[in-house]
Amino acid sequence: MKKVLVIENDADTLAIMGFIFENSEFEVIESPIRLSVEEITAINPHIIVIDYLLDDGLGSKLCLEVKSSPVTKHIPVILYSASFNLEEIAKDSNADAFICKPFDITKFLETISALAL
Repeated sequence: MKKVLVIENDADTLAIMGFIFENSEFEVIESPIRLSVEEITAINPHIIVIDYLLDDGLGSKLCLEVKSSPVTKHIPVILYSASFNLEEIAKDSNADAFICKPFDITKFLETISALAL
């Protein structure tokens, strides 16, 4: 089973993410806080989904850290947010994809499955 790491500070959204992945091919690892590259390495996810706005920093900054590390740069990262300029933010942080809130669940899962191959 593939692992998806979801980093989201909003408890309700994190619960929804768990529900979305409930009957999927993914084991969900949830984190309500920003993790270090070392912690992400220990989890060894197949893909990471990060909310852009976290209580303890910007998800885009974490994305850039993940993509800059030789140990984690191969892990696909998806940024998601309701921010109007998410496409530019994702590009600047080297994200593999971005998903705007609100999103279509089917398309969301398709994007994740495609990137986690």
